[in-house]
Amino acid sequence: MLPTLCLLHFLVDACSAAVFVLSGDAWYLAFVYGVVAFALQAPLGIFLDARPKPLRSCLLTVGCLLSAGGVLVGRGWGPLAVVGACLGNALFHVAAGKHLLERYDGAAAPQGLFISTGAFGLMLGLQTPPAMSSLWLMAPLMAYAAGLGCLWRLIGAVVMMKEEDLGSRRAPLCEAKGWTAVVILALMALITLRSWSMLRVGLQTSIAAVGLAQALVFALAVWGGKVMGGCCGDRWGQKIVIAVGLVGGVGTWPWAAVGNVWALVLVLFVVHLTTAPALCLLYGACRGRGGLASGLNCLSLFVGSLWV
Repeated sequence: MLPTLCLLHFLVDACSAAVFVLSGDAWYLAFVYGVVAFALQAPLGIFLDARPKPLRSCLLTVGCLLSAGGVLVGRGWGPLAVVGACLGNALFHVAAGKHLLERYDGAAAPQGLFISTGAFGLMLGLQTPPAMSSLWLMAPLMAYAAGLGCLWRLIGAVVMMKEEDLGSRRAPLCEAKGWTAVVILALMALITLRSWSMLRVGLQTSIAAVGLAQALVFALAVWGGKVMGGCCGDRWGQKIVIAVGLVGGVGTWPWAAVGNVWALVLVLFVVHLTTAPALCLLYGACRGRGGLASGLNCLSLFVGSLWV
């Protein structure tokens, strides 16, 4: 299931970014993209936490179809295509994020692997010029097939396993003890700061500015940071990895801010070490509610984008 979701994450992010580019890249569409694809995940997550498990597989598949379909109509439908694709993006991410957090009981390594593939999807989608839109027919078909595979797998798991009551589930290993609201707000502030800093770096690392080869290196740095952060968080502790990411990011930022290429690569890697550990600590602070944790994580990313 995890490899399938990693593939889907790549495809969904690629489709969403491609729809954005095909629709004209207007400033108001960037705001719509953030609201629908990110901020909307918080209420969607709360909704999913209160519903039976089979619903998440249905929403996951619907999300894949909406994101893929947006590519097919992106040039002709403009803003409507962006809204549809971003709604699909939100449905996929919150359903898949909730599933993985609860399936692996808050372990960070699976989250890091899942989240990391989005970096390549965004890079690929953002370089798609309108003239190449016909080449994206393969991506929607792949997303459709993988979505149906997820639906079959998840429904099969529900049939074979007895439905668990949320209150009787074993508490995640990283669950916060006391001061829950303070912990949640602190983690959301950390995620917001990471979002802001990465978007600031992103202004200097667009494919148009640095070329495809360097953009691929930057995407590799993001991917590696997320994967490494998840694995190290499970081995040495989430808080330690977050501290390393914060200290390393602050120490490297002065060189990255002036456009030093290797400093940019390093800051992308180091700061993204915090991605999976922060999400898993947030899951613990939310008392095992995967939809709420995934939603608050993406809401914080949206807030960070408003400062740029």
